[in-house]
Amino acid sequence: MFEKILVAVDFSESSRSAWFAAINLASRCLAHIEVLHVITYKQYVFDPARYGVPDEKWQNRLKEEMEVQYAPRLYPNSRRTISFSPSVSEAILDFAEKEACNLIIVGTHNRKMLGRMLMGSVAQEVVRNSKIPVMVIKATDHQHENLQNYDRILVPTDFSEMSSKSLNWAVLYANFLKADVHLLHVVDLRAYSDMITMYSLTESEIPNSCELNVDLTLNKSLSDKDLIGKKSVKSLFGDPVEEIISYAEKEKCGFIIMGTHGRKGLERILLGSVTAGVISKSKIPIITMSDVS
Repeated sequence: MFEKILVAVDFSESSRSAWFAAINLASRCLAHIEVLHVITYKQYVFDPARYGVPDEKWQNRLKEEMEVQYAPRLYPNSRRTISFSPSVSEAILDFAEKEACNLIIVGTHNRKMLGRMLMGSVAQEVVRNSKIPVMVIKATDHQHENLQNYDRILVPTDFSEMSSKSLNWAVLYANFLKADVHLLHVVDLRAYSDMITMYSLTESEIPNSCELNVDLTLNKSLSDKDLIGKKSVKSLFGDPVEEIISYAEKEKCGFIIMGTHGRKGLERILLGSVTAGVISKSKIPIITMSDVS
């Protein structure tokens, strides 16, 4: 499925989780792992006491630390690289393209508000601009145990072109792993509340839950897929982010596959909000597919 996996690391707990996820996945695919650490001089301005001046001895110590933190003995078919760049996300994407990687795995920090905006921006930028699938990982207490469940794949859909692309890729991936596919659509009740206000609709004019059930459409989406494992469809009502995460945890899904839009500005905020929300809150790994070309 994958021949070369790039895991971007920064020595954080989430990077350790990303490293173990890469090992577990690469061992199934017999893939090569590229471990990349990107240094940007901006960090010395904000935290010089921690990082110091990057002289030759410092770089050697950093290389030694990579050998310890991301030890080759855990997965011999791997290589460690240190890169200098003004932009961490751009360096990751450039490296992935140069080395013909098939998947990027990156950790994200479980911070909120300003901290998340600053420290989580790398993962968000990589997700938004990558031409290849990106797996986003949060730090877990037991990395070895929590990153080996590939029996169930959750694919949230909004019936867009990107959702169809994600489903097609999920089926290929599921067949390779002999996994089941769960296809989920969440009806956003907030959108219906906005519709009521905008068009001054009465309660009787709003479709009820039975009328909005889309299981038939979901089943049709899977009917022409040659899937080895089991198929499961579900339609829910509520906040899409919360319902997707809740369903994934309840059904013990190994990871979530979602589409995202490689847009900027207001379009990105509107169209990418659900995927961004799931990435921010989910403890379960997420693989994103982008429409960047």
